[in-house]
Amino acid sequence: METAHEKTNKQLLHILFTKYQLEEHCAHIRKYLLMAQGDLMEYLIDLLADELSKPASDIYKHTMRAYLDTAIRSSNAQFHKQEFINRLDVKLLHANEKDSGWQTFLLDYKVSDLTPLSTIFTQEVMGNYNKIFSFMFKLKKI
Repeated sequence: METAHEKTNKQLLHILFTKYQLEEHCAHIRKYLLMAQGDLMEYLIDLLADELSKPASDIYKHTMRAYLDTAIRSSNAQFHKQEFINRLDVKLLHANEKDSGWQTFLLDYKVSDLTPLSTIFTQEVMGNYNKIFSFMFKLKKI
């Protein structure tokens, strides 16, 4: 029983780390949502500053996505594997009447289509990353 457990565990870890690139996804979540890719965040904040100062009701996802694409092309993130860049997206939270774009803007990293990884990066876990990103993003604007 112990041998079967060890073999199964070893095989599972091998699949997660090779086929599904768990370590690489963790690194890119760190780079994007935890702002370790500093040049990307600097470009993004510079591009978004005026736009996010507007009322949240005047901000559109497709506009924010275009700014994100520009920031990616202008930073070292352009050299990341396309597979990981394609998982990066913009999310706009539901806005209250008085909110500016700074209160509603989030970067999102999508793993929901990778079944084994979506059991690790659940909606709750990704929600926590979004909260951390939001907090850090607001601090960066200061």
